[in-house]
Amino acid sequence: MAIGYLVLAGLCVSASAAAPQEQVERPHFGATVEVVQLQVMVGDDEGQFVPGLTREDFQLWVNGELRDVTLVYEVDVHKDLSTGNSLQPRTASLSTGPATPSTPPAAWRQFLLFFDLGFNSPRGIKVAQEAADEFIRESVREGDLVAVANFSHVGAIHLLSPFTLDRSQTLEAIATLGLSQAGKVVDPVGFDLQNAYDELLGTGGGAPPGGGAGAQASGGEIMDTLEAMRRSDFQRYQGVTVSFVNQLGELGKMMQAAHGRKHVILFSQGFDDKALTGQSLEELQRDSDLVQQNRLDQVDGETRFGSAEIRSALEKALNELRAADAVVHAFDTSELGGGTSGSGLQFLSFVSSETSGTLTFNTNDIGGALADLEESTSAFYVVAYSREPDDPAVVDLELEVTRDGAKVLSAPSRLAPPPEFAEMNAAQRQMQLAEFLGKGIEQGGMRFDTAVMPFAGEGDVNRVATLIEIPWEQLEMLAQARGDDRVEIEVLGYLLDDDDRILDFFARGTGLDLTSLRSTARSGLPFRYYDLLWSRPGYYRVRVLVRESGSGEISTHTIPVSVPDYSAGRPSLSGPVFIDRAHPGLLMRGIDADAPPERRAGGPVAYPFHLGSRELTPEVVPNVPRGEPVYFLLVAHHLDRHPMTGKVMSSVTALLVDAFGNTREVGDILIVGESYDQASNATTLLLEARIPATAREGASALRVQVTDGIAGVRLEHDLGLIVVASTN
Repeated sequence: MAIGYLVLAGLCVSASAAAPQEQVERPHFGATVEVVQLQVMVGDDEGQFVPGLTREDFQLWVNGELRDVTLVYEVDVHKDLSTGNSLQPRTASLSTGPATPSTPPAAWRQFLLFFDLGFNSPRGIKVAQEAADEFIRESVREGDLVAVANFSHVGAIHLLSPFTLDRSQTLEAIATLGLSQAGKVVDPVGFDLQNAYDELLGTGGGAPPGGGAGAQASGGEIMDTLEAMRRSDFQRYQGVTVSFVNQLGELGKMMQAAHGRKHVILFSQGFDDKALTGQSLEELQRDSDLVQQNRLDQVDGETRFGSAEIRSALEKALNELRAADAVVHAFDTSELGGGTSGSGLQFLSFVSSETSGTLTFNTNDIGGALADLEESTSAFYVVAYSREPDDPAVVDLELEVTRDGAKVLSAPSRLAPPPEFAEMNAAQRQMQLAEFLGKGIEQGGMRFDTAVMPFAGEGDVNRVATLIEIPWEQLEMLAQARGDDRVEIEVLGYLLDDDDRILDFFARGTGLDLTSLRSTARSGLPFRYYDLLWSRPGYYRVRVLVRESGSGEISTHTIPVSVPDYSAGRPSLSGPVFIDRAHPGLLMRGIDADAPPERRAGGPVAYPFHLGSRELTPEVVPNVPRGEPVYFLLVAHHLDRHPMTGKVMSSVTALLVDAFGNTREVGDILIVGESYDQASNATTLLLEARIPATAREGASALRVQVTDGIAGVRLEHDLGLIVVASTN
């Protein structure tokens, strides 16, 4: 029984708690060697993947200059995760602390499902939706990232769902195609979380995720869109075509903000070849007769020779797509609408071949073709080289395989690394956040510590308190990087379930003026931020993203958390969490319990760190001098009480565990504050523990143990701290 309750302890401290030695390290800004990673498909003469290649088997030229290949590794997304050979992301372990994704940012397989509503038929769109829905449910693998976008006659490409592991987001975007019945987008990354949030609260709202392809898309709206296109004259048609091509280029620019190859699956009939290349044979003969009759005023130069504007825009768009390592796989939907292939086939063929993609046409089995695409892209190599300081922003690449019987089937020919943050537009900054969220990238440019812990809420909707702490030294570095002695902090937090579904989120931005802070008691103290997520009982992960919006430095932590069923009557623990008694109140709250945002109205929003009516300030990783006291708060639920006195018969003990696994007993634990809430059968304790004078300096953990004296149940958890030299 004790083992079961250990799982329910629920607190996970900082992204480096699993390796405490890292706690004392401080990041620094300086010259770094940027490693560029490329996805490369290698096959034999039959097109079958060739395994077992090494660095010595590849030659790489960057802008015509031979470069050393620094790293080569093989990826096969079909291999079972348990073999250890796959580079799929690992799930979080409640016993080992924060999850560390095993897939590097550039090695993920990424699909963008792109529905062209402007150059398509209602039947073609419907069949494409059905095939895409089947593709997501049956073909894509657990670790594949999928995004959804569309283009409509209004002349814009809309990213309906960024690259994500959340299949409910993807399926709903396919079903709605962003039309008026779609739910409300409520988060800064671009995810529609309304359905998940309503489900959490049990209020319904909207169609269930993945309710069937086309379940929400209005056939009338699609038909109106297409009829408007059919009624337009050729000049207007060319204008929409130019807009479509330009938006393809913008899509390429946006995707340059994310690492790795992107497979763009384009469902379209393409635009009339005449808009790109000129006339049909019949029209060419007619205009030739007009020329011979000296009736030049009746000859339309745009239809005779094609649009130079479209051709120029298309070349620019292709350059942007290639620079983003975006491969377009075109699926011709013309025959699905009862027509014949060919009216836009030249465009589809051109855009796919120029990006090393594939073209599928003259088929009614799009689903089967998508399954074949998944199979053909399932194995590849990641080839890495070091970027030189004088390399231009966009480089031309050439890659060869020297081993007999193997050749490069597909590789980037042009590549732009993610642009500097200051040069990113709003869409690229959004894409950057989506990449860090979707891929769970743990490394980053700034250091912060995180603690996540559950607290009882209302009914089965519990509070998951999230604490973020940025050291003062890090704030100074960020301000120095900006050059204006200011720091602009963006904080985002997401609650993810085992299926990587996003259930809840928070987002907040704030500015800090370090010049002003240095003259106050705030100088030298960390920036602390508190916010709240909601969840039902179960096992989850909380992913926290922190970005400095001036310099663009960004980091991410992923913390596993187990949320107990507080209403079940079993012993459980909220916390423990360190309390800063020396500097109380130095905490920014992302949620005001007295004035919560509309989406939180009526739910559990109370501040969890309190003792009776007294509010306390939590801290994540304190620096504690040897021989000095440290304070922590915990809430124990459903501990047995003495039948005569009604008192909780429990004891609290602690051990100090250093980075080398050595333990020291912490002396008497003093209860310096206590309160009891009868409604939730919860006892809140504020405790004092004194760090041994003989403790080793450096990163350590305080192992807190709460033992029920009647039932014998023991709950325990580790709190990370840094032991420093005594002040005496």
